[in-house]
Amino acid sequence: MLLASGEVKYVDVNDLPSGAKVGDRVVISNIDEVVVGRKITRSEDAIVIDPTAKYDFPTSKPNSPNPDADSFHVLDEAERLMRENPNMSGQAVKFEEGLMSKGASGRQYRRLKRVREKIRKLEIKKRDIGLNNLENQELAKLRKEIEPKTANHLDAVDELKGTDGRTLLVEPHVKLNPEVAIDVNYAQNLLNDLNRPNAIKKAMAGAEDAIGDGSSALATIAEQIKGGVKPAEIIRGFKHGVKSEEYLTPLVNISRKLERMANCPKSVIRRLALEIKKTQEAVEWAQKYGAASASGRKAPIRDLPEWAVGYLDELKKHL
Repeated sequence: MLLASGEVKYVDVNDLPSGAKVGDRVVISNIDEVVVGRKITRSEDAIVIDPTAKYDFPTSKPNSPNPDADSFHVLDEAERLMRENPNMSGQAVKFEEGLMSKGASGRQYRRLKRVREKIRKLEIKKRDIGLNNLENQELAKLRKEIEPKTANHLDAVDELKGTDGRTLLVEPHVKLNPEVAIDVNYAQNLLNDLNRPNAIKKAMAGAEDAIGDGSSALATIAEQIKGGVKPAEIIRGFKHGVKSEEYLTPLVNISRKLERMANCPKSVIRRLALEIKKTQEAVEWAQKYGAASASGRKAPIRDLPEWAVGYLDELKKHL
């Protein structure tokens, strides 16, 4: 079974000859012909995974005691919301294309691929005829580039210094493989944009102009309460409801990608699931409140998401 996710491909450990392990990088030419560590004409690199371990969670049981099952359920529910709101998906596709064009993910993946290919060629040469001193130094330098590194070297993680860390996807000391690190950094950037570090710091300090916990999700609810039928701006020139809708699709997409990566910490998937659930609940609550307000008067604040209940008094100020 060959799976693809962006530029990274995965192969079922059961399709490999004995000796290959989960997490190995292998070279394949087709499903039936797999050779570990050797290049084949018209072949592709792939990472070995165990699909049974990654995909046997029940994806439709919201009350599962398995936290990973809960994560899958959240993704399913978020995708349902996007299917029911086609305009949301359209906004998100345009948004994600813009976000990716500004990011370095594609370039980083291509660079890693070139580095791994150089390593492969140098290792073959070393085995066959040996390397000179300069080539040995180059090989050592290249190998260092693909070593797992701690998350604190990621720009998006570094941006959260001075906050309470509640939006961190992974603890700074945790080591990540290069491909995983690229996507974790992308995902962390999404969370940083939905929970601006400066807004979090203001909320921690009790600043009067902070909106609750500093999240786009809570601001989405506050804007809807202020506007009634249609959301009204709390911060001039900015609509958090639109932002929350736009970010939901890339959040789900990167979550689906990361949960297929054998070396991605499961805590990352669980934390992303929490953010997806929070964003989804804010968008759905705002939609229901707007519909209830369409009768000509503002609807009462009721049935708030659990995470927003503690900010009820603050939200009432916008009535």
